[in-house]
Order: sequence, then C-alpha cells, then structure tokens
Amino acid sequence: MSDNERKKSNELISFLDILSPSRRSNNGSYSNLSQLDDTQNNTENNTNNQTKEKIYYKVSVEEPQKKNFDSILSQSFYKLIVSTNNPNLPNTEYIVERKAKDFQILYQILLENNPGVFVQPVIDKYSFNTTHEELMKNRKHSLEKFIKQITTHPVLQKDLVIEKFFTKGKFNEKEPDSNKKFRLFRNIPNNTFLKGTENDEKILNQKLRIELLSNQLKTLIKVLENLTKNQKEYISTNDDVIQTFLNFEKSKEDKPISFNIKSFRTVMEKIRKNEKKYQKQDIHDILLISDEYIQKLDSLKNCFNTRTRLYNTWMDTSQEYKGKLETLSKSKDSWLFEQETLKAKKKEFDELNQKLKNQENDFNRITDTIQKELQEFEKLRLEEFLDAIQHWLEILLEKENKKIKAYEKYFIHIEKENQKSSQDIN
Repeated sequence: MSDNERKKSNELISFLDILSPSRRSNNGSYSNLSQLDDTQNNTENNTNNQTKEKIYYKVSVEEPQKKNFDSILSQSFYKLIVSTNNPNLPNTEYIVERKAKDFQILYQILLENNPGVFVQPVIDKYSFNTTHEELMKNRKHSLEKFIKQITTHPVLQKDLVIEKFFTKGKFNEKEPDSNKKFRLFRNIPNNTFLKGTENDEKILNQKLRIELLSNQLKTLIKVLENLTKNQKEYISTNDDVIQTFLNFEKSKEDKPISFNIKSFRTVMEKIRKNEKKYQKQDIHDILLISDEYIQKLDSLKNCFNTRTRLYNTWMDTSQEYKGKLETLSKSKDSWLFEQETLKAKKKEFDELNQKLKNQENDFNRITDTIQKELQEFEKLRLEEFLDAIQHWLEILLEKENKKIKAYEKYFIHIEKENQKSSQDIN
C-alpha cells in the first residue's frame, strides 16, 4: 500500500472512530451544553415574563342560537362574551360567535401545537342518558371548562391560535386532516395507547393506572345509572301507595283509621315531592364528572401517544445512523475515499447525529412535560371528585332530613289527635 493510500485509509478509520456509537455515548458535553442552554433560556424567559403584564381572559358562554342561512341550512352558534387585556385583542368586553365545530378544531390544533400538554376535551356527547335540555346544559358546561383551562394554562394561553379564536369574524382555521393522526376525538370513542417499545417502569405504571381508572369510571357510571333507575321505580311505588291510601279513605272506614291513613298519605306525598325534586340532582355532579374524566383520560392518552411517536421516530433515525455506519465500516478496506468524499460523508453524519440529538431532546422534553401535566391533572381530579361527592352527600342528607321531619310531624299530629279523642271520650 502506498503512502497516499495508507493516509486515506487512516483518515477513514479515524473518521469511523469519531462516529462510533460507544465514543459518542461517552461524550456528555452535548447534554451538558444543552442543559446549560435550557437554563439560560428559562432564565431569559422568566425575566421577560416578569417585565410583561400577565395576559388574562374572562369568557362566558351563552346558550346556543340557531341561524338560518337559507330555507334548508341552519347552524348553531355560541355567543362568547370576552374580556381580556391582550394587546392584540380588544381590551374591553366584546362578543364573538363560534360554531360547535370551531371548538373541536381549536382543541385539535392545540393538541397538535403543544405535544405532551393536557388539553381539556370538548365533550359533544355523554355516555349516560339525558334529556335534550340536560344535554344542552352539559355541553355549555363542557365548553366553559374548556375555555377556562386553555386561557389559564401557562403554555396553552400563549398559543396564537387562541388569539385567532377570540378575534371577531370567522374562525378561519381548517380542521386537521381526518385521515392523519390528528382526528377529532368524537370519532375515536375508544382511544387506546399506541404500541411501542417502553422500558420506563414509571411510564408503564402510569399507563396502567389510566386504563384502570377509565374502567373504574365506566363501572361507576353504570352503577349511578342503576341508582337513577331505582329512584324512578321508588317514586312510581310511592304513587301506587298514595293511590291505594286514597282509595281506602274513600271507603269511609271508621274515623280514627281514616284519619291515620289520610295523615300518612300526606307524609308519602311530601316524600314523593322531595324525591322528584332531588331526582338525578343528587348524583348529577358525580355522574357528569365521571363521564368527563373518561374523555379527559383519552386526552391524556393522546399525550402519551405523541411521546410514543417521537420515540419511534428517534429509534428509526438511530437505526438509520447505525446502518449507514456499518455500511461505511464494511467498505473501508475496499473503498479508497477522496478527501472531498470524506468531507461530504462527515457532513452527512454530523447532520444525522444532530438530528438524533434533537429527537432525543424532544423525547426527554415531552416526557418531562407529561409528568408535570399528570401532577396537575391528579390534583384537579381529586379536588373535583371530592367536591362532587361532598355535594352528593349534602343533597342526600338534606333529602333524608326532610323525610325525617315529615315523619316527626306525622307522629306529633297523630299524638295530638289521640289525646283529643281521649278527652272527648272522658
């Protein structure tokens, strides 16, 4: 081998050594520099944020109104009364109109723009049976919670699409392609976790808990619906008892028995009135929260699925890198590179190496984001369920106290009547 060939071969071997994964993985300077850059960026961002006035939105959602565009087509619009100090928007109270589909599109775009961030879902349908009036009320409730979450979230509220949504006029954002990964959740009734290699035990446990919680909530909804059904049957039974007592009164039995039956019928009527008043009201909150959280868990699954897609892309790039490296290594004895070819190859590998680092950083970033979002999610979940259960118990106690008072009045009334009858006999 000539000196020139030996020199080129040594250059190639040195080049391969530099690209070797073992050497690259031992070099921690990139991650340290990345952490330093992140720290500096965070410090700069915090400083900038402190100098700026915090943006706020106050939005109330009105009942939907239908508009007829011709003799056939009509659409429902929600009026939003918006108040904000955002300098890019009117800073006084004003009104914008949005279609129900606009909220779904905004939700989908926020998911796409903010990977790993939990976005409150816009709930179009509920799994439990409701009247049309209840459905409209629940939808309005869902939209209000959606707007509140996205406008108070420290990351989501900075997304420019929110400004577009609150700008007067049409919301000219197109719905994401339904054939791609970002489909409306109303078209995915049973959202599942994407399959992918996962060796993080903490993440695996979190996914398992999400699936378990979702199944538990579905079971709870069935139990609550059965309870509602039993309430209806109980009211129906009360109606039969009251009618029976009423028929007995008409038979004109002796006065004391007739009086007792009439008094007891009055008690039953009061109990029936209370049961109808509190029907569904006592379990409505916890039923609504349970169904909401089933769909919220689907939104959380989307965060994990985005992380899985990033991980799979990162691994594909890694395999591509290793494949090219092996091909180049096998060719080192038979292929004598010119200097320019070596430079081109090094540039190609440097770009691929940088791509790997960026993908790894994106994966680590979304993992950290999901963990932070999960903490907030769990905190909110506990608070909302505790409030719903407390409200349920308060309604139950109020209903039972009224029932007890009705019986107490009945016994007092009967006792007075018995004393009066005894005095008349004497």
